[in-house]
Amino acid sequence: MKRIKLVFGTQSTQALDLPDHLYEDVYQKAYKPFLTAVYNYPDLALTLHYSGPLLSWLERRHPEFITVLREMVERKQVEILGGGYYEPILPLIPASDRVGQIEMMTTYLRKNFGRRSRGFWLSRQIWDNQLAHTLKSCGMEYTFLDETRFKGAGIPDSRMFHPVLTEEQGKSLQIFPICKRIQDQMFQQNPADLVEEICKLPLESSRDAVVSLILPGESLNQQKGHDFMPCDTVWLEEFFTCLAENKDRVESILPGRFVRDTVPLDKRYFSTSSFEELMEWKKDVHTATENEQAGSCNYRHFLSVYPESNLLYSKMMYAQILSNQVRGDRYRKKSSKEELWKGQNHSPFWHGPGKGIYNIQLRHNAYRFLIEAEKTTREKGIFIPALMPMDFDLDGLNEYLYQGHILNAYCHLKGGALIELDYLPSSWNYLNTLSRHRDGIANGSKRDTYLRKAFHDHFFESPDLRAFKKGIYKEEGDFLGGYYNVQNHNREKHLLVLMRNGSVDKNGIKHPIRIRKQYDFKRNSVELQYELTNTGYEKVSYNFASELNLSLPAPSSCESKFFYINGQDDFLEIEDQVAELKNLKILQVQDIMNNTSIQVEFSILPGRFWCLPLEVPYNGHGENELLYQGTTFVPHWEITLFPGESWTVDISLKVGKSRGKAFA
Repeated sequence: MKRIKLVFGTQSTQALDLPDHLYEDVYQKAYKPFLTAVYNYPDLALTLHYSGPLLSWLERRHPEFITVLREMVERKQVEILGGGYYEPILPLIPASDRVGQIEMMTTYLRKNFGRRSRGFWLSRQIWDNQLAHTLKSCGMEYTFLDETRFKGAGIPDSRMFHPVLTEEQGKSLQIFPICKRIQDQMFQQNPADLVEEICKLPLESSRDAVVSLILPGESLNQQKGHDFMPCDTVWLEEFFTCLAENKDRVESILPGRFVRDTVPLDKRYFSTSSFEELMEWKKDVHTATENEQAGSCNYRHFLSVYPESNLLYSKMMYAQILSNQVRGDRYRKKSSKEELWKGQNHSPFWHGPGKGIYNIQLRHNAYRFLIEAEKTTREKGIFIPALMPMDFDLDGLNEYLYQGHILNAYCHLKGGALIELDYLPSSWNYLNTLSRHRDGIANGSKRDTYLRKAFHDHFFESPDLRAFKKGIYKEEGDFLGGYYNVQNHNREKHLLVLMRNGSVDKNGIKHPIRIRKQYDFKRNSVELQYELTNTGYEKVSYNFASELNLSLPAPSSCESKFFYINGQDDFLEIEDQVAELKNLKILQVQDIMNNTSIQVEFSILPGRFWCLPLEVPYNGHGENELLYQGTTFVPHWEITLFPGESWTVDISLKVGKSRGKAFA
């Protein structure tokens, strides 16, 4: 009787640059007890994958773990899978970066474990057929996909336990199916029953059947309520004992040995696909057909569902262009590339573990790496600040990118708003905010219809702070989503003038109005001049406001504080979570964590000024909480204009190093 071949192991990854105690907690509760348990079963073949940054952390903090792992590799018990070193969504990054990240990981494994990887672990199981060519070219011979993709490729249940061959441009790759139906029962079912179930799987007796179980390493510290319990090593040891007792029916193997045997394999092509949960998160822009398998949709839809993800992707592509332009300095180019690759980590791009795109810290980490990559490409004494047009976010229209020595500021024609504001000494994007999307609304709130960035033009019917906070206010103007025209662009003087003829709807009557926005980008400030002109034939009163959102360290952690100077030049602190102020003259924001101050000054005192946290409900992975994404500031002016009359206000936004006290 043929024995069932079992490929068993884990794949472990962590987001980059998280606090050390988070890594340590998972290490103590998952990675360490698992390796300790399997170490005592030398006949059990293990297939393991660890991301590059996680291996580096283990090497630095727990070298004994690496020593044990190396011993298990040397005694041929363990096979370590390769991957992209910084865990990118591989099909999403340029081909040269794919190869670079794979080679970096391969080199690390060869140096530390004396083996070159022949197998590959796909980050988040995102597959694109072009990967077959890339992986094979990098020396990989096989990878894994879960069984739902096999069903999507038309493979019947009776042949669900056999690797298949796929091909791209003459390069072929073996793909093992991951048996989710068994994997999901690990730690849930009695070990003896689970082994018996494996033995009774409906298999074709004429061929070698392979059951692959590759568990997420982090899931071994099982969640019970709000607490994470250590890995259940008792269950694992009982499972391993049952496997040993049934070795005449189940053979534990390394996949690398299996692919060495030349056996006939079916040839299949898999559609561009992603994991099943992504199907739910992209419903806004894509409706599944009846024949579409869960998880078989294009993973790139999340760039449409979350425009912030698209902006991060655009920044990554832009940094990649700049990095490729470095010539004649291999060390600078290498340094820039490494920062870029760190910024390609998949975690902040989607709605994944660790709260993904909802985790402001993950997004800040990614922006920091990408800004560092951009800074490294600049040659001292050669770089000249400029304001240039470029289709930055890949929407078919040009955005205007100011690149200075201290600030980067990117302006979008939609709404005439700023979409990115980088303070380069801290490598911090102060517009790294997140709007309320379909999955981020609760308690009567509405989703946002625009990106919550800087200088959004509002015309409120009746200013109501609570209604604004919930997004249930009435907007009279049509400027938030309207596109501005470029009236003047001066690359050398860093001047950009935008204009839009729109209207304000009052009681069903539309009153025409023109807004002219003049951006003047300076070394450490953005100077914005608004000019509103009544182009109608009637006298109209407006409640005009310009919304500014800043992505700051959370005020609850005391890492940022807000102050203002009023009309009497009194210096006061804004202490309330939600505040409505009057007579504000200057706003000062202190970013204590980055030792930075942001000062906003108005040429005309706002009649009303709102300050409120920008919080987004997060309800993924069984959690339900409000996550801080930034702080919103909204100055208001009540204006009455006669036909043909104009009104002007200047707003100055300065960013600089904090000098210990406000306005020093």
